[in-house]
Order: sequence, then structure tokens, then C-alpha cells
Amino acid sequence: MADWLEYYYYSDTYLFADLFFIVFNCFIFFCKAVDCGKLPLPMNGSMLGEETAFPNKVEFACDEGFILRGSHSRTCQADGTWSGDATSCEGRLTIIL
Repeated sequence: MADWLEYYYYSDTYLFADLFFIVFNCFIFFCKAVDCGKLPLPMNGSMLGEETAFPNKVEFACDEGFILRGSHSRTCQADGTWSGDATSCEGRLTIIL
């Protein structure tokens, strides 16, 4: 990979790298959409958004009484991976005295 591309790819903004992957996919793979695949629905939670192709985003929420762990939202990236961390919903422990 060219040094100037690595600089942009590893910088805080991934815009240039995303554009590079779009152009690369269009010329090499005949404009195939980049699909990140379906994310698992967290148990005791919900997911808003169903599109799994770049640059779509999904958001997560937990049912009442559960705490969200991991990323609240994830975005399909140009390289075919999801941003963020796996999402889960954990129960709250309530002690009644």
C-alpha cells in the first residue's frame, strides 16, 4: 500500500480511505456494493436499521431493566467490516433489603 494512502487510512478521518475503496470496488469488481453482513440481535434488546451495505448504520437499545454493553451504534465500513464493538444487554442486579 502506498505510504500516502496509509497515512490517510490510519488518520482520524477515514473519508479518503472510504472513497478509495468505493472507487477500487467499482473499477475492479464492477461496482459491487460492499456488504458487511447481518449483525446479531442482542438478547433482551432491539436493533434499529436493517441495511447491511456500506455506508449504512444500525443502532441498538436494550429492554427496560437491561444495560447496553458495547457500541450503541455501528456503521458498515468500506472495507466490509462493522465499526465498533459487539453489543449485548446485561441485566441489572437489584438487591432488596
